[in-house]
Amino acid sequence: MNAKLHKQQGFTLVEIAIVLVIIGLLLGAVFKGQELIGQAKVKNAQKQFDEIRAAYYTYLDKKNTVAGDDGTNGGTANDGIVDSNNSFWNNLQTENLVNGTGGTAPNNPYGIALIVAGNTANYLCSKMPEKAAEQIDIKADDGNATTGSFIWTGTTQPALGTDPTTQTAAYANPATDTLGWLCTKF
Repeated sequence: MNAKLHKQQGFTLVEIAIVLVIIGLLLGAVFKGQELIGQAKVKNAQKQFDEIRAAYYTYLDKKNTVAGDDGTNGGTANDGIVDSNNSFWNNLQTENLVNGTGGTAPNNPYGIALIVAGNTANYLCSKMPEKAAEQIDIKADDGNATTGSFIWTGTTQPALGTDPTTQTAAYANPATDTLGWLCTKF
């Protein structure tokens, strides 16, 4: 009897295991990369707060007035309160203290334009994921959303003529990517 040998086709368990390990390593690297990108955005957002605060005080020292305190939008000129986001950014840009032209607000690392708010004091506000806001608050302040130099207003957008400290909200679920506003007083 002539037995024909058949060549076995397919993958062995060892080969399949090796492929699964490689896929696992690749997925791990991707997730770690995303985490590093997220951490870099948080650091850049915190740095941006510091840089704009420095630009605010440099302008104040140079011009002896607050940027944007020009009486527009029904505000009172030279009262120390920003009256217009556009004129605020234009004043800082004209003095080469921040990048940009025409009074357009710079974007934060999340691609959203910054705003200035307040009615008795000036605040710089940046819309970002809640998790990032809490990380900045912990690193640079007291970690409490409603107190300290950084305050969280949640999804309520602060505005000129309103005091962000009256709009504070607790960090509801920092594990989510819910967007909201983190503000700091100049």
